[in-house]
Amino acid sequence: MRGGQLAWLAGLVILLGGCAASASYTPAKKYAPEALLRDAELARQTLEANHPALTWYEPAETISKAFNVLQASLTDSLTETQFRLRMAKALATIRCGHTSVRPSKAASKYARKHPPREPVFPLQVKVWGGDSMVVLANAHRSDSVLVRGVLVHAINGRTVAQILDSLCQFISTDGYHRNFAWQLISNNFPAWHKSVFGLSDSYAINYTSLNSLRGTATVKNFDPRGNDSAQRRQKGSRPPIPDSLRGRVPLRTATGRFTIDTARSLAIMVINSFSSSGQLRFFRQSFATLQRMRIQHLVLELRENGGGKINNSTKLTRYLVSRPFRVADTVAAKSLEYPYPGRVREGLLYKLQALFVTRRMDDGQLHYRSYETKYFKPLKKHHFNGQVYIITGGFTFSASNLFITPLAGQPNVTIVGEETGGGAYGNSAINIPELVLPYTRVRMRLPLYRMVINSKAPHDGRGIQPDVPVPPGSYYLATRQDPKMLKVYELLGQKKGDK
Repeated sequence: MRGGQLAWLAGLVILLGGCAASASYTPAKKYAPEALLRDAELARQTLEANHPALTWYEPAETISKAFNVLQASLTDSLTETQFRLRMAKALATIRCGHTSVRPSKAASKYARKHPPREPVFPLQVKVWGGDSMVVLANAHRSDSVLVRGVLVHAINGRTVAQILDSLCQFISTDGYHRNFAWQLISNNFPAWHKSVFGLSDSYAINYTSLNSLRGTATVKNFDPRGNDSAQRRQKGSRPPIPDSLRGRVPLRTATGRFTIDTARSLAIMVINSFSSSGQLRFFRQSFATLQRMRIQHLVLELRENGGGKINNSTKLTRYLVSRPFRVADTVAAKSLEYPYPGRVREGLLYKLQALFVTRRMDDGQLHYRSYETKYFKPLKKHHFNGQVYIITGGFTFSASNLFITPLAGQPNVTIVGEETGGGAYGNSAINIPELVLPYTRVRMRLPLYRMVINSKAPHDGRGIQPDVPVPPGSYYLATRQDPKMLKVYELLGQKKGDK
């Protein structure tokens, strides 16, 4: 995305975006209301001036009201974490999955050096559908009741629907659907529950067991510092902390994984990101292998793919698509004149880049014409003409949607799984600098271009719908089976099997 002739400006931009180093960070450090108000106002003015789709889903009055509520609430000193949570709720009203708030660099550095040791909610869960929650893991290993596969109906009197509705108010998503948010909550439910509802001494869990029996169980927080005497007596030492309770996302292969089942003439390509610099070579080698071995069926696993480089996603599409296609119907920026240019990291770089790649059209916006006008043709060499199954989920986002859109409806392509987290009609992305707020140093992602990916799709705030819907299920979670791959095997006419 960044022109080579502009690379030399990067250092200058960083200098313009910086300021004096903040004082040593601690989680307990609080910021005065005046500082918080100034940060919130700076964020508000920048969004109003530069966000390309600020009122795409909600009227200006709704966005303005959300920031009025935010600023009216800043009457006391807050920690950075407390301020970020309130900022997140205001940003979520924009309904843009690329517009979100991130910790300051100092906070991120502190978190890397100081793993969390505070008590946490003990259950890691999978949530979906707005009212479904299943236990995946219990930090209290001696607990024989709340085990993997148990359905949860309520926690401390709050129904699952009430809990999820509350948590989703703090998560930025594309449009109105919440599949992406549910996936994000599933990744670290203990942290989300603690941030929004706080910690309790104990939790009353209303559940249905694996034997379909209803009941209520009480569990205490999990204390990673080793204060759980019952566990110490049982294990003789402090129990290990599950990764899910550390707030860490499992490591994902950046380039991809490729395997072949010769008995089924089936290849499975797992692509968890389009960000890897070595991905084009990976695609080339994989499709050459498909052709050499005369593989008839290809599964593309995109459930964890949050996007990345458009060049990579476009290249993959060209190996599969049957007709020429464009990246998007419209790619346009509202304005690259920032109210506070020194606060937008790499903002000058993107502004200068626009001089070479955009043109102001009759609608007054800066259009990225190469994306709007260039048609990409199917590749002739190693093009795959067999049956394609694309597996999607809530984390199928951004560039993943760009990849899928030209293939949707193609006779040899079947989309299996769940609604994508990214919007089917479009999103705001391309260049996404960070707005660094001057007092808290909190970072806000600021997309600069609005993309209409598919102008023929309804502008209803939904993701790409699967041809064959396959939602999660408690049985599959309990038995550690993959219903989406089972469905693919069924569609292949093969005997069902575990992944």
